[in-house]
Amino acid sequence: MNKLIVYSLAGILTIGIMVSCGDKSGTNAASQAVNAGTEISASPQATAQPTAQATDQPATTPQPSQGDFTTGVFLDLDSIEDPLFNEEIKNLLNTTLEALANKKEEAFRSVFKDSQSADAFMYLFGRDYYFDTIGTVDQDKEGRVIVEIRGKVKDSGEIKEPNSFYYFMKDADNHWSLRAID
Repeated sequence: MNKLIVYSLAGILTIGIMVSCGDKSGTNAASQAVNAGTEISASPQATAQPTAQATDQPATTPQPSQGDFTTGVFLDLDSIEDPLFNEEIKNLLNTTLEALANKKEEAFRSVFKDSQSADAFMYLFGRDYYFDTIGTVDQDKEGRVIVEIRGKVKDSGEIKEPNSFYYFMKDADNHWSLRAID
């Protein structure tokens, strides 16, 4: 009788584990929501447009297809008028995005605080990037300025649409540097 109970419990636990580890793709609506804020699109007549509410629809920009994927930076960083987004941060972000899109390793490494920080993010280097939308610009409690950039990345023949967050922070000499990319 004890063996029957043990085997029954083992079977129930196995089924429970298998169900909880199953594929739940498409069920995370929060990962698809876009934060309310100001967005800048890569269209020729791009202007700041406040979004009234979060939406499940992505920003409407020309979408490169698999066959005609174009790498590059299609943003007007100077159009952002936010006191958090100062000239030093704009220049660092522009250097970062251009270096990623054009595969310029030395320029990419130059925006980080030190070589150890740059080494930590080299896994992002060497892919094909298409940057076209500026999302939010925020500051956290630690004083980091966080800039959201949207676009596409082509890696191993597959095109993905990640939202990337670039974290900038001042050092002791009052100079900004890129600290993290998420």
